[in-house]
Amino acid sequence: MSTISSTTDIQSKHQRLLIEYAKLKSQVQVLKSAVIEEQNKNAKLQTEFHEKDSALRRLEDEFQQTVARNEALVKTIQQLQDSLDQSGYVQEKKKAKKKIEFKHSKTFDHTAIDNTLLEQELQRNLTENATLVSQIDELHRKHGNELHSATLRYEQAEEEKGKLQETIDLLKIRNEELMKQNDRLAVRQGKSPVNRIVSPLGCIAGLNMADELIRAHLDQSFVELETDELKSIVMDFLKRLKSIVTGWINLLTTLSNRSQLYPCDMSFEPLPASIEQYGQNLIHASESFTGLIAGIDRFAEKVVGCEDFRKFKEDVCELAAGFLSVLQECAGKVLPLFDLSIDAEARAQWCTAALDELNQKWRSNFVDLVSRFKSTLELLDASSIDDMTAGELVNSLEKLSNSASVVAECFVKKIFVENRIPTASKKLKCVNDCVQQSFQTISRHLIDIHMLSDHHKQLLERKLNSDLMHRLSLKISSNSTTPKPSPKAGNSMNPFSDDEEETEPETAETSTSAETDLTAYNNKEEEHRQRVVFYEAEISGAQKKLTELETEREQNQVDIALLKMKLEAAVKERDVDTSGCSTEHRCEPEKKLLKSHYKGRIADLTNQLQIVKSRANYYKNECDIILKHIEITCTERDRFRDESKSYQAKILELNDNLETVQANYAEQMGSMCDHLADMSARLADQSEQINSLKATPNEQMMVNGTKKTLKK
Repeated sequence: MSTISSTTDIQSKHQRLLIEYAKLKSQVQVLKSAVIEEQNKNAKLQTEFHEKDSALRRLEDEFQQTVARNEALVKTIQQLQDSLDQSGYVQEKKKAKKKIEFKHSKTFDHTAIDNTLLEQELQRNLTENATLVSQIDELHRKHGNELHSATLRYEQAEEEKGKLQETIDLLKIRNEELMKQNDRLAVRQGKSPVNRIVSPLGCIAGLNMADELIRAHLDQSFVELETDELKSIVMDFLKRLKSIVTGWINLLTTLSNRSQLYPCDMSFEPLPASIEQYGQNLIHASESFTGLIAGIDRFAEKVVGCEDFRKFKEDVCELAAGFLSVLQECAGKVLPLFDLSIDAEARAQWCTAALDELNQKWRSNFVDLVSRFKSTLELLDASSIDDMTAGELVNSLEKLSNSASVVAECFVKKIFVENRIPTASKKLKCVNDCVQQSFQTISRHLIDIHMLSDHHKQLLERKLNSDLMHRLSLKISSNSTTPKPSPKAGNSMNPFSDDEEETEPETAETSTSAETDLTAYNNKEEEHRQRVVFYEAEISGAQKKLTELETEREQNQVDIALLKMKLEAAVKERDVDTSGCSTEHRCEPEKKLLKSHYKGRIADLTNQLQIVKSRANYYKNECDIILKHIEITCTERDRFRDESKSYQAKILELNDNLETVQANYAEQMGSMCDHLADMSARLADQSEQINSLKATPNEQMMVNGTKKTLKK
């Protein structure tokens, strides 16, 4: 009994220590978040204070500038008034003719200067108008040229449309002829010969025409294959490849964050040197992967601007070599430390046998994924891409996508167990979810690339079939240009030989097989996408059901254990009854079993209760902190409202002062205008008096002259 009590005491102490550790961990996280929030709020308040202080200083500077302008304007007005008063006083005092003439000459000079200024202004306006008129003419001319070029392009497009319509009509005719030839061949196989063409010359002309139409159709299909389908496939492939690279970047960064939280948390204990080096290598690897995105973008720009895809052999090799070198470098630095981190996770106290098994599976599958990436990139980096079979690449991509999906499934199972650990923090769960999403994105885009490669393989087969048709049509045309004369009349009416007639259905069969393959592939791709969407929905529902079944399984295990104990006790009772043992001896094993079971159950319930209490305290502390923050923000809001009201009052005062100053300026300018008008009227009167005084002595001299003439 002493050993049992000592073990129970040790277990209870251990449970208490774990509970207190969880409490301290939750409190530390809360305190850290509160300190960070307070620091952020202090920084925001400081920035707002500096902004408002600068705005207030700006307003004060503007007010001082307006006051200085007002003072300067008052001084200038005073000086103008003094100068006007002095000029009027001098004009009243001076009455001599010379001084009056001098003043008159001065006024004349001022008017001449004003006229010259007006002429200069008029000349400048005329030049500006001339430049504007010339610019308008140039714009009209450019518009006319653009309209003419647009009409020419439209006419060219209409001509091309007519030509394309003609080619379409010819292709329809050729299709009808091929159908007729197939019907004739069927009739001929039924041993009923038919004379199809009356004259051998007409037959040769029809064959040449069909040959030309076949060549035009093959060239057109090849151009469409090169420009439309291949370009879309390559662009979609590059888009998926870029998404895979970004998925690797996110995966490496999240794994570096995870290494700082699990199995050792850097906020509570110092990390080992190997774990720190592992995190640094993951960050360097993500940075090296970011350099591949620029290369993919450059390659995409080249693909958009080019028409011939055979020129991109070196670019594809270069891109694959860059990806392979980055992956090899990262694998050489990361994988050894990755193994050490898995071993450190296995040495943790809470690592069970099931979790250790999941860790080992995840490690092996992740290493397999990296190796399959290398092998696929080596296939793309081969020097003889043209000689490489498409089947090897498609199979390699299929294996790679399967490996990525297996790695994602293993990691989901692993984190499902890790998140149920009592010491698992919210941050660790969030990081695990991010890693899971990164694996899922990589797997999804690899599946898409596999589908694209399969589509490209079918297009290559279509191209080979079209080349076969082209060779067969050339053979028919070469045989038809040199017809052999036949002595019989029946044979002269049929210049086609048996071999040539057998090639015609082959061409029709190859063209129809290529079209059926393309339609079948499109249908398969659509069905595959629908299946993927359906399976994703099924997987999400299955995961929910799995969690529910896990809880039910635990309850069922407990019930099964109780039933087993009861069954064993009943069996023992029956044995004891048959053997005649005492009742006390029968009850002892049952008591022990029940005691051990309920002790374990009570320990589990106490642990769960402590966890729930710690969570409740954590949430209570968070609510208290949030209430305090709300109170602080309310007080700050009221203070800022008061400050804004004071600033608005100051702005209103400044606006009123500005309006009064503007009104005073308007009144002063009006008085000055009136005074100037009075002065100009006075000057006009004085000029009239001067002219009258100049005219009187001339009139007196004329009167004296007339008087003298009369006396004589």
